[in-house]
Amino acid sequence: MTVLAIETSTRLGAVALINGNELIAEARFCLQTGHSARLMSSIDMILGNSGLSMRDVHAIAVSIGPGSFTGLRVGLGTAKGLSFSSGIPIWPVSTLEALAFPFAHSSMPVCPVVEARKNEVYAALYQPVNGEFRTILDECAMTPDELAASLNGPVLLMGDGAAKYRSIFESSIGGNAHFAPGVLSVASAVWVGAIALRRFAASPAPNAATLAPRYIKASEAEVRWKKQK
Repeated sequence: MTVLAIETSTRLGAVALINGNELIAEARFCLQTGHSARLMSSIDMILGNSGLSMRDVHAIAVSIGPGSFTGLRVGLGTAKGLSFSSGIPIWPVSTLEALAFPFAHSSMPVCPVVEARKNEVYAALYQPVNGEFRTILDECAMTPDELAASLNGPVLLMGDGAAKYRSIFESSIGGNAHFAPGVLSVASAVWVGAIALRRFAASPAPNAATLAPRYIKASEAEVRWKKQK
C-alpha cells in the first residue's frame, strides 16, 4: 500500500511516499518561504521522480498538530483537496506522536516538545511499551518551566522546543534530561506515514470532511476577538 505523507506543523516541512516498510521518496523544505507553493511543488516532485501519480496512492497521511497554525491549515487543506478530488482516504496523525515515533523502544519516557511561541511549548509524555506508547501526559500547551517541573526521573526529549529551551530542562532535572540527536529531533513525514500505515490496517479511515487541525490553544486572532467582545 502506497501512502503520501504530509508534515507541515513546524518550520521544516516534508512530504514522503511510503510503500509498506519501504521509503520511496522524501522531500524537505523550509515553510518560511511559502507554505502552499512549496508543499504542492514537493508533492509533484516526489511523485514525478518516483514515476507515480495520485492514482497510485492508496492513502494520505497528514500531521494535524499541535504546531504552526498556518502550516497545519495548509497541510490539512492540501490533504483534503487531494482526497476530495481522488477519493483517497486521509489518516490524521499527531505531530507530537510522530516526533516520538523513532523512540518507541526507548528505555525511558519520551517527551516531544514543539515551540508554541509566547514562551510556551506544546508537549506530551509517553512511556514506550513494546514498540507502542502509553500516554503519561496528554498533549498540552505550557511554559517550558512548567513542563520541566512536571518531569521526574530520566526522560528523552526531542523537537525544536526541546532544543530551544534545553538549558531550562537541564537546570530543572539535571542529568535526567536526555536529548535526541538533532537529525532525529525534527518532525518527519516518514514517521507520519509509518503511523498511518499501522492505523490503516487496524481501523476504518475517519471522515475527511470532519477533520480539523489540533491547535491545543487559541490563535492570536481568537485571543484578540475575545478581548474585544
